[in-house]
Amino acid sequence: WPVVGAYLLQVQDFNLIPVFAALPITGLVTAILYINQFPDYAADKHVGKANLVVRLGQVKAQIVYDALLVFSFLSLGLGIYFKILPQFNLLSFLLMPLAGFAMWSLARNYATARALIPAIKSTIMLHTVMSLVLILSFVV
Repeated sequence: WPVVGAYLLQVQDFNLIPVFAALPITGLVTAILYINQFPDYAADKHVGKANLVVRLGQVKAQIVYDALLVFSFLSLGLGIYFKILPQFNLLSFLLMPLAGFAMWSLARNYATARALIPAIKSTIMLHTVMSLVLILSFVV
């Protein structure tokens, strides 16, 4: 919403471009924050901190993470399909194997904090590269 609000303030008109530009990045930022709850699962559960991963349990919580990554690619694809976002953003779909690796890595290592580092790094890389492609798509 901050992106849409900033757009409205500057342009004084509503447009779907900032909405669809923000959706994939919103999903990935949320995924970064979410996956970082997994390494703290035991400590959070011990002290009664009822975040979503603790409430769902580590196995079921993975579904939410996977959904966030799928949502990011789906919203990007819909934006391109409906010609709201530039086709240059198709380059972001080259990141799908990295997303698959992040999902696989989380599923395999959810209970071992140190072993989650590759999944966390992959999520951050997804966000960084997709953001750069989105930015470039409006500049090029």
